[in-house]
Amino acid sequence: MAEVSRSSRFGAVIRVTSGNFIEMYDFFLFGFYANAISKAFFPAANEVAALMLTFASFGAGFLMRPVGAVVLGAYVDRVGRRRGLLLMLSDFYDDEAATLTELKRAARRGHEAAVLQVMSRPEIEFPYSGGTEFEDLESPARRIVDAAAIGREYRARVAAFLERWRTDARTAGLDYALLTTDRAPDEALRGYLIRRGAGRDVTPLVGTPTGQSGSAN
Repeated sequence: MAEVSRSSRFGAVIRVTSGNFIEMYDFFLFGFYANAISKAFFPAANEVAALMLTFASFGAGFLMRPVGAVVLGAYVDRVGRRRGLLLMLSDFYDDEAATLTELKRAARRGHEAAVLQVMSRPEIEFPYSGGTEFEDLESPARRIVDAAAIGREYRARVAAFLERWRTDARTAGLDYALLTTDRAPDEALRGYLIRRGAGRDVTPLVGTPTGQSGSAN
């Protein structure tokens, strides 16, 4: 998420403060001239009753603020909200539940959300054999393993991981597509949007891992 600039924060504070000042200024004037207003609009025989009616009108303004927020807020939220398209590109290894929760929230708010899972083909197909050294790209860790011995279990786990995301996305009403890094990003994204706009299955856009087939919304 882009950091909000200092000038933007200052401008937001000024706008909010100015709006509250104008609103409170109106209430201040009403209270200051309450006696004159009571005589002009509530010419009752009892001056105290006229003044109380004036302050009752004054208090009604405060009572209507939460009512207006509930009624108008719900209306504006339903009618005035602009729908957007949210495309989330990631391998989705971290915080699966939290990520899916946020995507569901966006969908509930009327936005169209799509899960674009980005993986490399070697990461999916694991085309290694014999003693192979692997390096963690996010840490200095290195490990030499017998790739042939772990290959079948690795591929099964990756396939289950991808299938879990595909199934969870479809269940949540989200689009899902698997993108591989051996295809140019602009080409893959353009192909996804074309297929999506045509209402076609987007999963085969880049192919599926060996032994796995699937479809998307």
